[in-house]
Amino acid sequence: SFFCFFFLMIRRPPRSTLFPYTTLFRSQSLLLGRAFQGVGEEDYALTCYLQAVSMAPNSVAINKQIAYYYLAKNKPVKAEQYLRQTFQLDPTQSEVAGELGRLGVEVKVPRKRLKNTKKLDKALREKP
Repeated sequence: SFFCFFFLMIRRPPRSTLFPYTTLFRSQSLLLGRAFQGVGEEDYALTCYLQAVSMAPNSVAINKQIAYYYLAKNKPVKAEQYLRQTFQLDPTQSEVAGELGRLGVEVKVPRKRLKNTKKLDKALREKP
């Protein structure tokens, strides 16, 4: 009985109360990945990027960062996957369309936009 009471007291809070923290973790994972990449710690950078995209798969900024990471590593197949996702999320990105074109991909505007993550992407662009 005490165990049940204790278990109920430590249960996970409702998802709505976690939202500000998950947004923070997403942006921090991306920024940490950029920092690791900047000092040459590529494995750590990729781990952070993949963690960020697992928390926010519809983030334009995160998908674009992973795409450019793979382009820098000369892995065009993986880069194309994330560039396509980025372009599908926001078809107004001319630089992403250009990269897809250089990879030999014919660019078409998608029919509908996926879940909106403008707030997160804006916060990520404002960080140095």
